[in-house]
Amino acid sequence: MSGKSLLIGFFIAVQSFIIAGTHSACAQSGALKVIIIRHGEKPVDGDNLSCAGMNRALKLSAVITQKFGKPDFAYAPAPSTGKATKNVRMLQTLWPLAIKYNLNINTKYAVGQTSALAANLLKRTGTVIVVWEHDNIPAIVTALGITDKKLKWKGENYDDIWIVTIDGKKRTLSKDSEGINPGSTCTF
Repeated sequence: MSGKSLLIGFFIAVQSFIIAGTHSACAQSGALKVIIIRHGEKPVDGDNLSCAGMNRALKLSAVITQKFGKPDFAYAPAPSTGKATKNVRMLQTLWPLAIKYNLNINTKYAVGQTSALAANLLKRTGTVIVVWEHDNIPAIVTALGITDKKLKWKGENYDDIWIVTIDGKKRTLSKDSEGINPGSTCTF
């Protein structure tokens, strides 16, 4: 094995250790970290992700695990079925991460059931990822106990990450970004 290969292997091992340590520290402390993102880009017409949205979804697992470690739980709204599959973009956005880390996706709650979703989240510890529809994200954050009257997720924003951290009675909201610039053509 070359020196370069050993060095790369070492950095991968260190990164894995850091991610695992960050991940388990939150769960062990009894704290809850809720990572909330919007689904990937959508087409002008239709209910699925656009090619840009799918490209974002494919890059998302690396971003989330690098910033927060492997989530313990994953949530997306229940897709409606029938002649059209509504609310499926959130699930499609979460699939690559769920597949890579064998995460179950909780789809028990409809897109507007933000209070019920928050009540369920508050029973958890560790790191949770929630992929939701942007108009309902402020209601989720409010239901988690964040009091900020200026909460609004802009319609053209697909890149933000909102992080609600709950440690005992202390609740904080911080914001980050995915930093993903997905191409608009399908490369798969």
